[in-house]
Amino acid sequence: MTDEKIVNKLREIGYEPFQYDAEPDELNGYNKYCVYYPHGLRKQDKHILHQIVEFVFVNETEDFDEVAIIDALEEIGLFFSDGDYGRLKKVAGGDIVNSLNLRFARPKRRKCVY
Repeated sequence: MTDEKIVNKLREIGYEPFQYDAEPDELNGYNKYCVYYPHGLRKQDKHILHQIVEFVFVNETEDFDEVAIIDALEEIGLFFSDGDYGRLKKVAGGDIVNSLNLRFARPKRRKCVY
């Protein structure tokens, strides 16, 4: 699983992707965007770790299609974990917008330690 796959999939479903954060001047002209970043780690078993990646979706013009977003990201090998809705202040303009925060597990193979 590469970040390139994530970026391409987010663009495919209509969201401009940003990793870690988005500066106000970068958001000019975008009303659908997503900021994603590593959120944590979880042990799966002795061979696999899951890196938890959080996606914060903002769509200023229409409702979220949660199922389509989840399905699209699962197509590239992420596993949906959980999510919640939120409200946040736009970095450009200060308006309050609805957000959708989704967390996905990204498998990472551990090296043999024995």
